[in-house]
This record gives sequence, structure tokens and C-alpha cells, in this order.
Amino acid sequence: MAGHGPPLVLLHGSTTVNQFDWQRQLPELHEFQRIMITFRGHGTSGTNGHDLRCERFIDDILAVLDHHGLRRVLVLAFSHGTMVATRLALVAPDVVKALGLVSFIPRVTPHLEQRMLTVFDSWPTWVDQLHTPRYAPGHWRELMRALLEDRRRSGSFLPEELDRVRCPVLLVQGDRDPFLPLSEAAYSIESWSAAKLFVVPGAGHAVQRQQPGLVNPVLVNFLAEHRERVAGGSGALGCHGA
Repeated sequence: MAGHGPPLVLLHGSTTVNQFDWQRQLPELHEFQRIMITFRGHGTSGTNGHDLRCERFIDDILAVLDHHGLRRVLVLAFSHGTMVATRLALVAPDVVKALGLVSFIPRVTPHLEQRMLTVFDSWPTWVDQLHTPRYAPGHWRELMRALLEDRRRSGSFLPEELDRVRCPVLLVQGDRDPFLPLSEAAYSIESWSAAKLFVVPGAGHAVQRQQPGLVNPVLVNFLAEHRERVAGGSGALGCHGA
């Protein structure tokens, strides 16, 4: 945890960490209390029995929030983290009070699976550095396979599931995302009455890294608009089943 102000949970993408995914946003988020949760098997986090299912990630997040006495939070998530954040909002709607989702993955499509498989040949070597010294070189490949399998199992959201998330939602997506064509953003907006969409021209998947000048004001304004929703949100959480 870092800083003071309304509590903001940051969730990263698959095989990366928050300090990498959000490095161009963190200076702009200084008015928030930043809770950067590293998923199991990523960075310096252990795997705890190699259980890398979304349900366990949610359990971990709720345990961290309970430990720090945080009952209501804003959430900012990227890529794989958007799937976890949305499931978290479904499981604990009293906890998640606003969702900022960058490159949201609404469902597992054949196009997405094919693009994910190409990662094994094209992912840069520096990804290994994000997981050392805890894990051996090549750990990210095992990690990606496990996360892809979990996506196949539970990653897709039905329209009625999305519409059950009633907190404010901001979707940010690049119009040149190789993993997520804009048709996926259209699916989300058509299914999700609480969501608004901001499309960033000329940006790919890591839109927050590629176009921070366009993305940062939109994210900060959205979070500032809803900061009062988490006011006074300290105290023990109740029990939530994931």
C-alpha cells in the first residue's frame, strides 16, 4: 500500500506486475491510497499449491482488503486483471464501488486464444525479469498456460452477468488491439448498462503504456468522480464466497 486518500486497488495483466503495467499512471494517482496486489505466481508472489484460478485470486484480494480494514474500494485493472476485477464485483458488489477496466476481456473467443498462443513465440525476454529471482527463467510460459486454461473454464461473461454489475464502469480500449477487436468492446457496451467506453486511436493492447497522455486524464477523472463512493469504507469485511 502507498499514499493516502480513497482506496484504489490496482490489478495487473497476465505474466506482468503492477509496477510495470501502471508505471505511467502511478504518478497521476497520488491522491489515492494505492493497493497494488500481485497475483499468485507473478513477480515475487508464491503460487500456494499452484492454484491459479480466478476464484483464488479473488480470495486473495478480499483477504488483503480485510487485513487492511477496507470495506469499499475503487478498482483499476488491466487485461487479465479486468476479468478478475469483474468477477470480484459480481462476488462482492458491496466492496467494489467503481471499475476502471483497461483492455477488458469480456469473453474467450477463438481469435483471442489464437493470439495468446502466438505469445509463446513473440513475448519479449524481459518478461522473465519480472519474476526473478523467485522463479526460474521461462516461468512465465507455465504461468500463461495455466491462466489460459482458467480463461477457457470461466473467462467468458454472459450479457446478464455483466449487467448484474451495477457500479460505474469505464472501459478503455485501443482501436488497434491485436487481442481484442472493437467488436468485443461493442459486445460489452451492448450487454453492460453501467459501462461507458473510451476508445484510444492508434493504440494496441497495453493502451495505458502506449498512450498515457490520452488515457491518464480519462482514468483519473473517472476515479475522482467516484471517490465519494468509498468514503468511510474502513472496517472488517463480511464473508464472501468466490
